[in-house]
Amino acid sequence: MKAHITVMIASLTFLLCGCMSATIVGTGKRYEGLTSHSTTVDQVRKSLGKPSWSQVYAPPIPINTSSDQGPKAALCEVYTRKGPYAEPIRGEAYAMIGALTLGIGDIISIPFAIRDRIGLNKRNYSLTFWFDDSGFVVSYFRGDYTIKPPAEDIWGKDPQATPAERR
Repeated sequence: MKAHITVMIASLTFLLCGCMSATIVGTGKRYEGLTSHSTTVDQVRKSLGKPSWSQVYAPPIPINTSSDQGPKAALCEVYTRKGPYAEPIRGEAYAMIGALTLGIGDIISIPFAIRDRIGLNKRNYSLTFWFDDSGFVVSYFRGDYTIKPPAEDIWGKDPQATPAERR
């Protein structure tokens, strides 16, 4: 009986190692169910609320500006919120520390994860969605497309800040 309890505790420790700190940092508003091409504009609005910016394109424009081939967007909407969207990859480093130390690393990493989460909650995050003329999702971008240049990594940065302030 004592051996069974020891094995069970060891197994549980191994299975949960790194989960606490990774979960603290990686969770947020979920959106991955909205990125499929069968999602409508009404479903996105119902889940994310009112868009912070919206633009109708008549006639629809190609999303890929270097080619006329591919999907065309009739509507673009940006959804901005305080606090992060779910991004499990943010917690990968914490999970690796916990896994490599069989959970003992969580003792040290949980306070850092809480500190990082507090910082994440203070920032604005944006998602940009493009819809076709039937109202279905064509593409999305993790960030605010209206900030120039759109290729700059602004995920989690203040959209009103200048490029120098975002660094």
